[in-house]
Amino acid sequence: MPAPTMSHVICISALITLIFVMPLFYFNVVDNINVEMMERELKEVADYVSNSLGNLYILANSTNCDVLLKKKLDLPSSIRDSTYYVEIVY
Repeated sequence: MPAPTMSHVICISALITLIFVMPLFYFNVVDNINVEMMERELKEVADYVSNSLGNLYILANSTNCDVLLKKKLDLPSSIRDSTYYVEIVY
């Protein structure tokens, strides 16, 4: 009976193909998730820095005296094993 044998050969070859193809799609999805997480973490850092600077600006402008303000920012040294730098342009 060649019909059941052919269907088994087709199914086994399809399964073997899926075993080799699925990891390629999986790694692509995982890479996209990692990029999205890095973007979110960098946005959080940028929001934290801009919020801190905005608060310092409002505090400095709320008085008529010359004020020297200092603010320590607690920033992570790396995000997802990548270093970054914060540049404040005035």
